Amino acid sequence: MTVPESSPDSAAGPTTDGPRSTSLSTDAARQLATTKSEPQMQAITSRWLLKMLPWVDVKGGTYRVNR
Repeated sequence: MTVPESSPDSAAGPTTDGPRSTSLSTDAARQLATTKSEPQMQAITSRWLLKMLPWVDVKGGTYRVNR
């Protein structure tokens, strides 16, 4: 029994003779630009809590205690 040899290009799909495009199409770029995503600042301590935290003087400067 013999196994036919396959080229790496055939497993990836059809090949083209021209250069591969590395940029998004206009529709794909528009979809990415208008996609709603989760807020990225959500995990950061909120401003009202920061106002309530005490300031502590130390040898190297001042920092806020986050207990």
